[in-house]
Amino acid sequence: MGAKLGCGYVDGATVAELELQHPTWGLAVRRPWWWLEPRIAELGLSAMARGRHALDHGELLTKTQAIKQANAPTWLVGYLSARRRGEAVSLPRLRTAWIAWHDARRTVAHAKRTR
Repeated sequence: MGAKLGCGYVDGATVAELELQHPTWGLAVRRPWWWLEPRIAELGLSAMARGRHALDHGELLTKTQAIKQANAPTWLVGYLSARRRGEAVSLPRLRTAWIAWHDARRTVAHAKRTR
């Protein structure tokens, strides 16, 4: 099953590899201080959700859909959704970093095991 991306198709395994097994994420999970940057934490939560979905279903989620499926508490999903809509919302830096980093560690490790 492929995910429609513009004029081409990419299969789910390739999408998951792009999202989860990119060298950047492997490097980032070994550097927890990177996650203190809110943009990294936000990007990480949506990328991990997209990657998990691709592994499980063979298709790519939009970023908006991925935020709804982020492995994060309801309050954080609300913050991420508001930011995605363009609202000026500040994420709680330390809590967000901790949640995003742990999610990435678990998700990247799982992706490596399922290769």
